[in-house]
Amino acid sequence: MPDKSLVSVIIPFYNSAAYLSEAIESVIKQDYPYVEIILVDDGSSDNSSSIAAGFVSDGILLVKQQNAGASAARNTALKNCKGDFVIFLDADDILLPGVITLLVKEAVNCDMVFGGWSNFLNQRDNIISEVSYDTSLHPLTAFFKYKPTISTVLIRRSQIEKQWDEKMKVWEVTKFFFDIIRTGARVKFIGPIVTSIRQHVSAERITIKYDHFNPVNTALFLLQCKQQLQENGMLNNEVELVIDRELVAYNHLALRKGVDKATVRNNFHPVNWKAIKNQNGFLRTPIYWFIYYLKGFRGLYAFHQINKLLNRG
Repeated sequence: MPDKSLVSVIIPFYNSAAYLSEAIESVIKQDYPYVEIILVDDGSSDNSSSIAAGFVSDGILLVKQQNAGASAARNTALKNCKGDFVIFLDADDILLPGVITLLVKEAVNCDMVFGGWSNFLNQRDNIISEVSYDTSLHPLTAFFKYKPTISTVLIRRSQIEKQWDEKMKVWEVTKFFFDIIRTGARVKFIGPIVTSIRQHVSAERITIKYDHFNPVNTALFLLQCKQQLQENGMLNNEVELVIDRELVAYNHLALRKGVDKATVRNNFHPVNWKAIKNQNGFLRTPIYWFIYYLKGFRGLYAFHQINKLLNRG
């Protein structure tokens, strides 16, 4: 018997006139018949709302709100959607043909299905990179290794217990997914690429208004995730390893960017130092054992100083 689950595709937008039609059409052209589209205008000042209004019909809803950010727009959409499953699609991204059918099929006995994605610059045929999951990894390992992007995930709506955090402006997407996963959601990562992600720098882009790659903020976020996994009894050695590699790398990056030692020291948490064994090629030499002996912040700082010496000139 074919699956008749309704899928709600949520598309928030802010001044997205140049790209919005392509995103909406990528959903309309899907071969899965049970789809509704929730469009949320986050206070646009261009003609995005007029473009969206042109698509409104049975199964396509347009909601308007004052400018409050992407998370608030997604929360507005959640209040208006009826689907059994939800896909959050950014207004400048594109669902590939047939992917909703694929994701719903993969979601049997599953609550979240993560698909791969390609990154393109302005034109869809200008692909600059692709991300396809190693499906042999533990789901949490894959989650922290790849840090899935917003437009690539099918979520069972009954698993969405918390709204998007409207105050969080950095890593809010990863946090939203993580909160669902750590409550016990059944998660699957699949190999196929499901979405084309547009890469561009625009002051109008709804999800890029802050420095998402601030190394100190990122390290703090990862540390918080690690602690929550420990509390929930979900932190195994493999997951700890991938998080600790990230912690070391981002704290090292903070030092490279000129963040003062005291700040990094205060934000640095002891990690499993075996995790950095292969962080850089030179760590396969006896220098690694020197750093491993120092451990903690002293080891991280030695790591930073050695990199400075090796990269000098």
